[in-house]
Amino acid sequence: MGKLIITKSVVLIAKDDKDCGEQTMEKSTLEFMRNLKLVVKKLHVRFEDDILMPEKPYAIGLVINVILCYF
Repeated sequence: MGKLIITKSVVLIAKDDKDCGEQTMEKSTLEFMRNLKLVVKKLHVRFEDDILMPEKPYAIGLVINVILCYF
């Protein structure tokens, strides 16, 4: 089963000035994106074809143990 794990939370602080609030939101969004990490474990990909050559169907598979993406 897949899991989504968020390792860092973002806190938004609202102030009276609208410009300051927009800057805070922008900074928080950038901070969130800098700390975003995607981990995929045990990915199985399988392709089966019985249309191209019906007399000789075939299958091919690929197993990827870990994919790490840091943004």
